[in-house]
Amino acid sequence: MARIGRLDISWGGGKKEKEFLAAKKSTQPKEGKVETYYGPTSKSFTTYKNAAGDTTLTYDILEGIYRRTVMRRIIDKPAADATRLGFTINVTDENDEHIEKAEQICAQITKLIRRRTLKTVYRDRNLYGDAFLYIQKGKNPSGLIDIEQIYAVNPRYIDPNVDNNQKLAGWYYNSSGSGQVDIALEELCHIVRDPITGQLFGNSKLEAIMQVLNLILNSQLNTAVILDNIAIPMVHWLIDSKNDRKKTQLNEILTFIKNLKSQTVGNDIVTDASITSEIIGAGNKVIDFSPIIEKLEQTFYVTAAVPGQILGRSADNYSAITRQLQTYYEDIFDEQESVADYLIEGIYEPELLNQGIDNYVNIYATYSKPMIEQESRIATWLDTMLKDGIITKKDARTALGYSGAPPAEPEVSDGTNSTENQPDIDAKSGNPKPAIGTGG
Repeated sequence: MARIGRLDISWGGGKKEKEFLAAKKSTQPKEGKVETYYGPTSKSFTTYKNAAGDTTLTYDILEGIYRRTVMRRIIDKPAADATRLGFTINVTDENDEHIEKAEQICAQITKLIRRRTLKTVYRDRNLYGDAFLYIQKGKNPSGLIDIEQIYAVNPRYIDPNVDNNQKLAGWYYNSSGSGQVDIALEELCHIVRDPITGQLFGNSKLEAIMQVLNLILNSQLNTAVILDNIAIPMVHWLIDSKNDRKKTQLNEILTFIKNLKSQTVGNDIVTDASITSEIIGAGNKVIDFSPIIEKLEQTFYVTAAVPGQILGRSADNYSAITRQLQTYYEDIFDEQESVADYLIEGIYEPELLNQGIDNYVNIYATYSKPMIEQESRIATWLDTMLKDGIITKKDARTALGYSGAPPAEPEVSDGTNSTENQPDIDAKSGNPKPAIGTGG
């Protein structure tokens, strides 16, 4: 049976109703439930305009752009940031109490989704619009789950398996050695980027910015050609034909060019005709294409949602880099929650049910967020929220980037790092003040 949309997963404290849990365990389809996608055909991309007209995006074009342009950095940078600090799956019951056995099962699944695998998911999701994880069933050494491996599969080799009623019955993997291989729905976790309602496949990040990227690349190419012809001027040689009614013979022109090529500095040139020259170039006119390209690039980076300054470009007076970072990381957090939503629906929750755990109400992911401000400021509001009972110690440690259980007894400093007997610091220079001598 096909799955449409996401499960009713809460990300901040809401609970599933008991009726939902009962319906989830039922194998009987509900009346009126939408079970088919609208036209679940193979993946297709949009078109963009260039000098040759309308061009349809393909896997080859996407991968070529990814390999040869700044899009590699734009796609790889968010993938690295989204996976740098990892995540934890939390499972709670109707009293918001953590279910230890369920979280142990989820921890074993998380161990199989290594960082390089998760980075591939984010990269494929942004590059192609879709990412696929293959769930290889088998005995796990922990004995807690029946999953042996989880690894990424390239979306270009995946096609939907649609039955006669237009229902998604599974997937096909197009292998070069084994031909077309059938894959069951539960063996593949499909992670989609910004799908239109009712669409099976997602939308590549390049589809939204392809037009402006094409303009930038063409502008840079055209500018290079123009500069090649103008920055290094050409010399136009004019040979007098010696007759008002006759043109200079071609053989005379070719002889002159041949002799000119053989000339070196210091040698004299002798001709039997009057020869003058002029420089072909921009003259006194200044042609500056940089404002046009800069405007295109600003539009490009805004659409790509990755500020150029984060990729190493120089900042200027117009760059509010702190705000740009904040916006950038907010986008990263949105992507993390979206991906976690699909992982929970496609991997974690089915395995929990497979292991007989169905008494949970809430299942969600928590992330260690990168720090934009000082950690001391983060710790300040964490302390307030802890005292008010809004978050738990585990939530606070996760927000600060710590993992595992807190120490049984907090360690107390022995004073070795205290400022006692340390030299005073000069307020102006920031350097230790010199000791004052006591005698001659």
